[in-house]
Order: sequence, then structure tokens, then C-alpha cells
Amino acid sequence: MERYTRKIMMLLLLAIAFTACKKGRQLPASALFTDHGTISLDYRACVTCGGYLIVFDKDTSTVYRSYQIPANSGITSGTTFPVKATIGWKPDTSVKLPHFITIASLKLDK
Repeated sequence: MERYTRKIMMLLLLAIAFTACKKGRQLPASALFTDHGTISLDYRACVTCGGYLIVFDKDTSTVYRSYQIPANSGITSGTTFPVKATIGWKPDTSVKLPHFITIASLKLDK
């Protein structure tokens, strides 16, 4: 009897593990989103590699990355990070890593 109880418990644990897994957020590549968020510099790979980390106010559990921002965004070499901004973005389909985005428009919040 104890042997069957263990098997049933193992099956229940496996069932819970498979149903509790959260799949990654799949966004359509053509969609353009507009959200408020915080932009900071990405120094994780190396100091000179560049890139930006973006955390949107509506979903603070996911950190998005981007390699570039629009030239007319108001961010210069003298900008102190992190900055709050309204960001128009879409998923970056050229980078095959999760959570990379292309920033289409950016307006700094005052």
C-alpha cells in the first residue's frame, strides 16, 4: 500500500510541476506598444558594450533590453541614469534572445 501511495504522490507532484510552469510572454512582432518605464545603462556584459535596461511600470518583474534608442530622444552622454520615460516599443525579432525590444519613440518624463 505504501508503494502505491508513493507513486501517486510522485504523479501528483509531477502534475503540479507541469501545470505551474509559466510560459514566456510571446508578443507579436508587428505590434507597437506604449508604456511608462525606467531606462538605465546595461553594464552587465562589459562597460564599453553598451545597451539599455528597461523596466516598465506595469510589469516590474521583467527586465527588457535594447541596444539603441532614438537619436531625438533627449538622452545625451551627460544624462544621469536611471531616467523615467514614455516608451514606444516593439519586440526585436533580429535578436534571438528573450526580452529584447526596439525602441521606436521615447519621451522623457519630467
